[in-house]
Amino acid sequence: NVWIMRQQTIDFYKGTLPDPLGWLLQHDVRYVVWGHTERYANNWQQVNESLAGRYDWLPFLNSANDHVGVWVRRQPF
Repeated sequence: NVWIMRQQTIDFYKGTLPDPLGWLLQHDVRYVVWGHTERYANNWQQVNESLAGRYDWLPFLNSANDHVGVWVRRQPF
């Protein structure tokens, strides 16, 4: 259902989705974009930590208070 997926996506960016890494892998998500957003700015660290095992962060802008970039899923060997 599109409404369920929409809510799960919102919860992912809010940092409240249970098992975010499992959810991304289940849906074969290869890229996660993080842009300028007031709404979720404080959640970057939490999301980053939840993805660190399988995704690499590629920043376009990295400062103490602002992160813009993309996480790219690592390919298995």
